[in-house]
Parts: sequence; structure tokens; C-alpha cells
Amino acid sequence: GDFRYVIHTTGEYVKIIGYTNSSNSNTLEIPNTIVVNGKDYKVIDIGDGTNAISSTDAKVATVILPSNIIAVSDNAFSTFIELGNLIYQDNLMTIGAYAFANSNSSYTDLTIKNNVREVKQGAFNNSKIHNIVIEEGVKAIYENAFYSRNNVAEGQILEIPATIDYIGTKA
Repeated sequence: GDFRYVIHTTGEYVKIIGYTNSSNSNTLEIPNTIVVNGKDYKVIDIGDGTNAISSTDAKVATVILPSNIIAVSDNAFSTFIELGNLIYQDNLMTIGAYAFANSNSSYTDLTIKNNVREVKQGAFNNSKIHNIVIEEGVKAIYENAFYSRNNVAEGQILEIPATIDYIGTKA
């Protein structure tokens, strides 16, 4: 795939702000670094508040985030309607508003790992998730974070740890 990015003003890292799936792959693996003019830049953030990573040209079902990623910005993957598998490392701290919203595929299980501090408004809104585990350490789950989970079945599991300081309405 082809990534569009911006180099942060400090010149230390890049933020991915776009993607074209030229290979028509159903897996999107975000690189840990991007080389620009012979220099390696860590990729630490994805998105710019718009549908930065668009999947309109392919049916991406799996997104793999590398260890450098600390944030997935608002709406970053909100057009990934076939997304059913999210793989990320322990450094992810923020899942932005509507970052993974509107997935029509079913996540079997989704674990929000302990390094994630906040799951922002509507992060997984209107997505099919069967079981959600939120590990100790997560501090806030904002409004509508998991709202409108399609095909909610009896017996689904939602585990919420004692470390949660804030749960928004319809979370």
C-alpha cells in the first residue's frame, strides 16, 4: 500500500494521514518507520481527524498497528466496513473518536489493553463486537464508545476494570 504522511514539526516522527490500497490486500499493516530522504521516522500516530485511512478501494479485514503507535486519531479507520480484526501493541494510549466506527464485520473478541488510557466518543460505534474485555489501567470510556453494537446477542461479555474513572452515556 501507499501511505501519505506528514513529518511532525520536531522532525522526530511522522503521522500517517492517508493510504491507498494499491495491492488490494485484505490486511493493512502500518509500518513502524517510514524512510524519507534516507532518514528513518517513527510512525506514532494515524489520522488527521478525517477518514485518513480509507478502504473504499479494498475490503480490508485486518489492521495491524506497530509498536511505535501511541494514538489512533479521530475517524482514522471509520470507513473500514469489513474490519473484523485489530492487532495492536502495548504502546497504544488513545483510541480517537469514531476511529473504528461502522465496521460491518464481526470482531470475535476485542481487548482494550492496559496501556490504553482513553477510548473516545464513538470509537467502535455501530460495530459488531461479540466480547469486549477492558484491562486494568484504562481510565476513560467516552460517550457512545461501543454504542449501537449490531446483532447484540444474549450472553455477550463486557468486563470493566476498577481503574475506570469515567464512563460516558451510552458507552
